[in-house]
Amino acid sequence: MNQPTSDSEEPEQAPLEDEEPVDEHIWEPVGDLEQADLPDPLADAEEEPSDEPWAAVSDLDAEDAVLIDPEEDAEQAPDPWGSLEGLPDPLDSLPTPAPPVVVAQALLMPPMHEWREERQELRRLPWRTTATVCRPDLGELVCVADPSAATSQLLVAAWEWRDPEERSELVFRVADDGPECSAPATGIGEVAVQCELELDGETVEAFLELVSAREERGLRLGRDLLGRRFLVDPSDDELEAD
Repeated sequence: MNQPTSDSEEPEQAPLEDEEPVDEHIWEPVGDLEQADLPDPLADAEEEPSDEPWAAVSDLDAEDAVLIDPEEDAEQAPDPWGSLEGLPDPLDSLPTPAPPVVVAQALLMPPMHEWREERQELRRLPWRTTATVCRPDLGELVCVADPSAATSQLLVAAWEWRDPEERSELVFRVADDGPECSAPATGIGEVAVQCELELDGETVEAFLELVSAREERGLRLGRDLLGRRFLVDPSDDELEAD
């Protein structure tokens, strides 16, 4: 049977295997506390020269016997870039720039500051309306304002040269079953005619390029005619009700 154990009895702990033994005499009192300490062996030692670069020196405040100028005594590395006088000019190897492109004044948009000053005086023009071609006499035609086009165009059914060798006069028909019209070309071999238009109550001179079109007929007004004359209203269409 198991015998009851008393609460006052504590089980004995087994010693740890890794625990080091403690010297019981490490904290013993000393008997020579009142005696003088032993002399320092380094106190009377003479200073000997040392080869160590960072050894302590005792003559730090004394003047140097020989002054060293690092700029004169140090070896200067050669300049890797050398002199700039003998180098070639890098701009000489560049190709000759092309001449500037000359654009006709009629094809240029006006500067913004001039456009802001004059836009209040410009006449408002619907994006689609009618115009009368007085010379040559073509009557009233539908015209569309197209600021994205550089030049104005006359959309015709067909055109040809009256004399293919001279190429100085154009013969064309605006409609498929319309009358035949003729007009001198603006230049030798140029498929364009000079016309006089009556547009929005104003008579203007225009150079119209002849373009054969199947679906459209009439006038397409470009920047050469609209610039500094009209302000195109994209929300206004005079032919919408028709």
